Amino acid sequence: MFKRFVIGCVALWMLGANAAPLVYTSAQYTTVAAASAGADADFNTDSSASAAPPLLTSATVFNATEFASGSGIAANGLLTTQAEASSLAGVASAVGTSEFLGTFNLDSSLQLSIDLTNLDFSDAAAFSSGTLFVLVTVDGTTYLDEQLSSSGLYNYTLGPSIGGSYMFSLLLSSEANTSTGGNASNFSSVTFGVSPVPEPSTLLLFGIGLIGCFLRQRRMPLN
Repeated sequence: MFKRFVIGCVALWMLGANAAPLVYTSAQYTTVAAASAGADADFNTDSSASAAPPLLTSATVFNATEFASGSGIAANGLLTTQAEASSLAGVASAVGTSEFLGTFNLDSSLQLSIDLTNLDFSDAAAFSSGTLFVLVTVDGTTYLDEQLSSSGLYNYTLGPSIGGSYMFSLLLSSEANTSTGGNASNFSSVTFGVSPVPEPSTLLLFGIGLIGCFLRQRRMPLN
């Protein structure tokens, strides 16, 4: 019974510690798509400055022997990109990018969670790749500058304990091309979340509460 009570307290604390959402002073999503096949090309871009998320941008070209298509999707907490190129013997290429750039003020360090999926399907003679660029600065000082390409869950604790003015940027890119024939495609997707690191005083109060519950349990008579 006591174990179940403690587990419940821990679960409630974890929910409550990060309950207050971050308020961005500015936030913008941008999507870009480009494709070329032979002498044909297509290019499109969009941003949340001109259209509210979700954003969907695509570019596609094809002819009798080549095909290329790129796309970028951006929604709250989600970026997705895709690129596909196919050719019998000529040149075809595609790129899709999706970007988030946000700024906010925070009085503590930052917890950042990134869940990346990166899938390649390419012939030996073709090429495809997916890349996520991550940048976090606080008051102009860089605390994270990484390039990720492997699927997985990435967790970071960043910034000074006193916080500051944060800038958070994610740029996801898919690329596919073939120059001598073949097929190449990449699909990449990332979900992300940011939250304040719980203050030490919050952790201390929680620990005192657990000790009190334990002592009370020790004094309770057994039935």
